[in-house]
Amino acid sequence: MLGGVLQMALWFPWLSRQRQLARIGAWSAQLLNICGVRLQVNGVPPAPEAGPLMLAANHISWLDVFAVNAVVPARFVAKAEVAHWPVAGYLARKAGTVFVSRERSGGTRAKVAQTAQALCDGEVVAIFPEGTTTVGDVVLPFKSSFFQIALDHQAKVMPVLCCYPLADGGLNEQMAYCGDTSFVQSLRAIVAQPQSVVVLDFLPPLAAEGSRRELAAEVRAQLAAKLAESVPVRPVAEPGRAQAAAEWSADG
Repeated sequence: MLGGVLQMALWFPWLSRQRQLARIGAWSAQLLNICGVRLQVNGVPPAPEAGPLMLAANHISWLDVFAVNAVVPARFVAKAEVAHWPVAGYLARKAGTVFVSRERSGGTRAKVAQTAQALCDGEVVAIFPEGTTTVGDVVLPFKSSFFQIALDHQAKVMPVLCCYPLADGGLNEQMAYCGDTSFVQSLRAIVAQPQSVVVLDFLPPLAAEGSRRELAAEVRAQLAAKLAESVPVRPVAEPGRAQAAAEWSADG
């Protein structure tokens, strides 16, 4: 994390957006590796230049952002509290994250416009439409506001299911960052494990059609259906902290 802070502070602002995204992807993969988290990717993720595209994912941990960024660096929309997280908040701000308050305010409209501009610029935008985190056992109802941006700009929406499974098929609830857990407590719980796994399922993108509520409901239904399936975890050849490398599976 300190290495990321130094990169952001010293030379990140001087890089082109393309090189910034490449740095974010490499650094995110390195962070997963340091935390002992193996990344498994199912489905066909988009290319970094696939925008305008909106990724809509369920939300479990602060690691979700880095897991997605390790595969396809994106402009994230996150709750305002993230901006105040130690170290991670600073990195999120410097990476161009758009922060939205849970309370309705005049500033929300400006945030929507900022996100819309990112899509106009051809970027990949990622949202967590549940608006909060869970332990990963359910996909909560979606807030639909940001789906209107996809409709307005005819940007496809790709559902992304995030899961932290155990080897026996259960959920690794130690990875969840929810309830009264502090950031430090969450970080300790993650690094205390010999190795953990995060699985990202990239589902086929949907055309932006209908109303924003209909689009949000369709994306949520697809994620809920995928969650209902078992998530197999492929074994690694060697024990210990494996390199955080994406393992591609076209059939998902």
